[in-house]
Formats: sequence, C-alpha cells, structure tokens
Amino acid sequence: MADWQWEWYQPLVELLAIPPNIRKNLSGSLNSLIKDGYWHLPPKLACQPEIMSRITTICLPITPLDDQLVWKHSPDGILSAKNAFDFLNPPSTVVPWDGLIWRSCIPPSSSFSFWHALHQKLPTDENLRSRSCVVVSICVLCYLCDESTSHLFMNFPFAVSIWTWLETQFQCIFDRSSLSSLLEGISRMRSSQIRDIFVSAVVDVIHTIWLFCNSVRFGSDVVSLHGAKAKIVVAVALSGSVSNGKCLPSDSRLLNSFMISSHHIHVAAIIIVVWKAPTLPFVKVSTDGSVVDGLAACGGIFS
Repeated sequence: MADWQWEWYQPLVELLAIPPNIRKNLSGSLNSLIKDGYWHLPPKLACQPEIMSRITTICLPITPLDDQLVWKHSPDGILSAKNAFDFLNPPSTVVPWDGLIWRSCIPPSSSFSFWHALHQKLPTDENLRSRSCVVVSICVLCYLCDESTSHLFMNFPFAVSIWTWLETQFQCIFDRSSLSSLLEGISRMRSSQIRDIFVSAVVDVIHTIWLFCNSVRFGSDVVSLHGAKAKIVVAVALSGSVSNGKCLPSDSRLLNSFMISSHHIHVAAIIIVVWKAPTLPFVKVSTDGSVVDGLAACGGIFS
C-alpha cells in the first residue's frame, strides 16, 4: 500500500474530532457495521460526505479474512529491522551553511562560535531561559533590552555598525534576518580567495562580538568599535593570507583594504596569434589538438 493511502485510513474518532476523554467510552467494533458483505452505517455517519467518500473506497472481501498487523511507516505495511531503525534514526537535515564555515584558512575557534550560535547553543540569556534557567535578562552591551541572539549579533547598534562597515568593504548587502542568511552573499563573490575572505569576515564578526560580550560580563571591559574592527581586520587578513584560493585583478581593492596579499591565477605564456580572413572562394581551417595520458583530442574552426 502506498504511503499516501495511509491518509485515508484514519480512525473515526479523529475524523469526527471526538474529544479524548469520550473516546474510551466507545466500544463499537467494525464488524457491527458490515452485514452480508455491505456497509451498514448509522444515519449520523452516513450523512457525513467526507466519511462516506473514504469508506466507499474500501473494498470488502467476499470471505472473512484474518486480521493482520501493519506498519504504517513502510510502503508495504511490513515491519522490518531496517524500517524500525530508519524510523528511530531519521536522516539529519542538510543545511546550506554546513560546508561553508569549516575552512582550513579559518581558525576552528571562530567557526565553532558561529556553529554554536547557529544551533542556539551559546549561553545567551535567551538560550538559558529556554533550558528552564531563571535569568533576569539584560544585554550587557547596551542595558536597554533582553539579551538574545538576534539582538546581540544583528540588531544591536554596535553590531549594525560593523555590518554596515563590512557592506562597504564587500560592496554587498548582508541579510540580517538570521545568522544563516548572513552567508548568502557568498554567491556574489567571484573568486575563491574572496569567498574565503567573505566567510572569514562573517564568522569573525560573530566571534568578536561574543568575545566582547564576555569581556564586559566577566571583566568589566569597555567595548570599542575601533577595537572590534581592528580585531576583525587582523583575523580576516590571516585567513586571506593562508587561503589556497585565487583572486582576480578586480579584487585588489578589497584585498588592500584588509592588507591581504593577492593570490593570482598563474596562466601559461600568452602567444599572440594573428588571423586574417581568407579571400573568396577559399575557406580557412584552423585546427588544434592535445594529447594527455595517451588520449588525443582535436578541434577545428572553418572560416
């Protein structure tokens, strides 16, 4: 039986929205509704179009059949060890940022802070409250509202200033609706080195704000926007320098702003080819070929 067919075999108590406290007093059996191989429904059920449309699709056997246990989470109704294991261990959800934040050029400590924030694992007041901790929440950076992930990393004026500064550097707009949406701008980065720098900047902003928050909470330090930018620039410069990615000539402005040496793509020697159109009625054929590991290929242009 196909998966979609299980939707047609719902208990009558659910179709009729009977309260749970009344269901235990209902003792009728299905056998009492069948007589001489036909359905004999009570008038109150027969006047329900939705129920009648479902019941009439069920074919009644000519001869009595033994009851059989079925597993509704399998297509054929048979419960196997594999079906039970898949039901108890559903596959994990693939998230788009999984392969972005873990890069060899980014320190794992910075990526780990961002990963914790995405999973709501950072010990902010918001997350502590969700774990039944009694906390009088206040943002230690502004003392104006509750401490939450969205306020601390995206909506706090200190964070907004940093994101605005990065938008000027990368010439793009960061979507601050969620943490994962901050990484969506990577699709507009054309070279691999700039993509590494972009991810490093996003990750290091979250890591820096969290470090500043802890320094104020536990050390009574003073938060400085200039100090935060300087720390982010140093972290991004380190990631960009050790990146294995390559850049384009048009990336020089961004690389210079973070004091990162460019990793240009090495190209072979450029050979100048002078081409002249043939005179009528002649046709010029230009061919080229290559051989790699014993495999040859050839191409040509007729002009």
